[in-house]
Amino acid sequence: MRSLLAARPSRHVASGLGLAVCQLGYFMAIPRVGVGIATVIALGAAPILISVAARERLTPALFTAVAGLTLLSVTSGTASLPGVAAAVLSAAGYSLTTLLNRNTPDPLTAALLGFTSGALFLAPFAALPTTLTGWLLIAYFGLIPTALAYTLFYAGLRTLRASTAAVIALLEPVVATAIGILAFQEHLTAPAALGAAVLLLAIAAQTRALK
Repeated sequence: MRSLLAARPSRHVASGLGLAVCQLGYFMAIPRVGVGIATVIALGAAPILISVAARERLTPALFTAVAGLTLLSVTSGTASLPGVAAAVLSAAGYSLTTLLNRNTPDPLTAALLGFTSGALFLAPFAALPTTLTGWLLIAYFGLIPTALAYTLFYAGLRTLRASTAAVIALLEPVVATAIGILAFQEHLTAPAALGAAVLLLAIAAQTRALK
């Protein structure tokens, strides 16, 4: 860990800043534009921003994936320029940490250093829980869907183009929708079902291009 930190400490600080901006922007956008629109902008804009920054080709599958994400996620929402700006800021933060962690030799250490830095950036905005349940929830969300997920994501970046990894990560809202249906008896609308199908086909087309 010391060698990785000593080699490029600014990289991990910038990665932590990207993680902090990603999360803060997303949660600032939700009360202003709704979960659907915040998700579409934050997750959908990231592959495009990454492709442009990394000078990778903007593929038809990428734009198809964004269209599918839009159908899947946007069922309601309100227009709010600050909310849209916050969601775009979230996409920019996600793009930054993705680009900085391409080909990282040690994904686990990169995630640890990035999240430690990100936690320090977010500390002024934090409110500590007052119950054991609150601490357990923080531990779960911090370790499983955040730290573990990003470690695996960084590991994938060692063999995938950054834009391709970002497109594959769009499986997240599809999985969330499936969990909602199976575990919470939520109903899938026709546009959302079409969006999920389009999104899955686009991800398959993007990954097929790797062969």
